[in-house]
Amino acid sequence: MPVYILHGFRWPRDGFMGIRVFIVLHNIEEAAAEYLQQPLTSREVLKTFRRIEPEIMARIPEMHFIEQYDPDDLEGVSQPYAYVADKVITIPDKTMPENGLGRNVEEILKLGSELSEESSQALEELRAKYAEGEKIGWWVVYNGDPDRHFDEDEEEEEEEEEEEESEAASIDSRPRTAGSIMSRPRTAGSIFRREPREEKIPPVPPIPKEKLRHRLFGRKGA
Repeated sequence: MPVYILHGFRWPRDGFMGIRVFIVLHNIEEAAAEYLQQPLTSREVLKTFRRIEPEIMARIPEMHFIEQYDPDDLEGVSQPYAYVADKVITIPDKTMPENGLGRNVEEILKLGSELSEESSQALEELRAKYAEGEKIGWWVVYNGDPDRHFDEDEEEEEEEEEEEESEAASIDSRPRTAGSIMSRPRTAGSIFRREPREEKIPPVPPIPKEKLRHRLFGRKGA
C-alpha cells in the first residue's frame, strides 16, 4: 500500500483528450483505460506517446503513470484522474535503510531543482496537449493496491454463473407449449427450483392429411 510523491500533472479519464479517448483513438487494444498504472497498459501507452510525440518524449527520459486507488471504495471502478509524472518517490522506499518509511519534506522539495529545464518544458507541452488547465507540481498520491491482481478462476466462475442465469432466464421467458413442457431438459437447478404452475393445454385435434399437405406445399397450380 504505497504512497507516491510525484512531480507531474493529473490526466483526466474523460474528455476529448482524456485517457479513454486516447486509448480508443490510437487503437491500443491491450490497454486498460480504467487503470493506467497496470504494467502492460503503461508500456503500451508509453510506446504510443513515443511514436506520436517523439520530440517531447525524447526530453522526458523517465515518464510514469500513477493511479490513486482505495480498495475499500466499492462504488467506482476508477478515479477520474491518473497522474503523468517525470519524477516519482515511493513510500515505503525499499532502496532506503529501514525500508524508507518516511522522507523529509524539505529534501523532497529540493528534488525540484534537480529536474532539468528541458524535461520541465517537455512536461508542460504534454500537459498543454492532453490535460489543458491541469496544474504541474508535487502530488501525494495513495494507492492501496498497485498490482490490483484478480483471481482468474473466480472470474471464470462468475462468468459461468452469469451464463447459467442468462440461460435460465431465457428458458423461463419462452412461451409454454405442450411440446416445450415435455421436452425441457432437467438439471439439478431446475429440479430443486420452484417453478410457476403451468396451465393445462387442451389436446390439439389432428389435421387432415390433405390440409396438412396444402399448408406445407401449397395447393396445386398455386
